[in-house]
Amino acid sequence: MISFTIVISAVAISFLIALFWLAIINYSTNFLEWKNNNIFSLAIGGIAVVGIAGILEFILLEDKYLFSSNILETNHLLENSLLFYVVIAALIEESLKGIVIWWGIKKVVVKKAKDGMIIGMIIGLSFAVAENGIYFATQIDSSSIGEVFNLIIARTIFSSIAHMVFSGILGFFIARGGYCQRNLDKILLILLGLFFSVLIHTIFNASVAIGASYWLPVVIIVMGGTGVLFILRR
Repeated sequence: MISFTIVISAVAISFLIALFWLAIINYSTNFLEWKNNNIFSLAIGGIAVVGIAGILEFILLEDKYLFSSNILETNHLLENSLLFYVVIAALIEESLKGIVIWWGIKKVVVKKAKDGMIIGMIIGLSFAVAENGIYFATQIDSSSIGEVFNLIIARTIFSSIAHMVFSGILGFFIARGGYCQRNLDKILLILLGLFFSVLIHTIFNASVAIGASYWLPVVIIVMGGTGVLFILRR
């Protein structure tokens, strides 16, 4: 049985940690003082992505009726491939977050490319909080305290930071593309940002799925986070 109290407590912890990260972001960038920052709209956009991504992932990855095409009938390995699953999931989530990031960059007065990274991190953080709530509501089992604790730690700490890194990288490239004169250069930079965010997201998800303990996700987060901090400090 799922304990309602445990679920609410886990969601509250996730929300408080998100506020902690938001405070750090604001301390480093004074984001709340930006013109038209509208952080509430960015957060709602990130939360909305969770619902849309969930529907698309269910249709493309869970609904077996869609795997009845001739191509997939001749290649059952593709249907059952963990790599295929995590790549498609990462591509869906980062593409949708990219749309919201692009909208946020257009709405907010962005002076530097790293400002786009900040917008991406905020959207990624709100996405993680909403996704955490879904995981807690569907996977927490009150009969196993150890598993509950591990899930809360993994989702509130690792997953939240990871999504900030994924979306932050994408936001940087999208904002950087805005300074290009040629449309082709803009598109290439956006696609490059999407490639890196999906790549890191895929590696992270795959490492968790195959049970690579905590060390590999931590390494990925540290490497990506170091790159984000390096850009923010420039």
